[in-house]
Amino acid sequence: MRRLTWVGTGLALMAAMATAAEAQKRGGSSSEYYEWQSEHRGPAHGYSGWVPGGRRGLYCDYQRIPNRECTVTASGKRRCRATSWTLKQYCY
Repeated sequence: MRRLTWVGTGLALMAAMATAAEAQKRGGSSSEYYEWQSEHRGPAHGYSGWVPGGRRGLYCDYQRIPNRECTVTASGKRRCRATSWTLKQYCY
């Protein structure tokens, strides 16, 4: 399941890069904003940097956001733990 999610994330990133590269080849600006997210069992890395293939017109970065589950103990103390992670990838 995790490998399929990475494949989907990689395909979406490549599509955003291809669209931006085509806009740059035509001489236009790539003022679009792309964003997608996927869920993983542990922290995952996305792509961070300028889109290859031409001028620097599109920059990509990512966030790793923990999905927490919280419980309250008998003494009233709140305890939280990360059960999964959301990888949020965006290019602008």
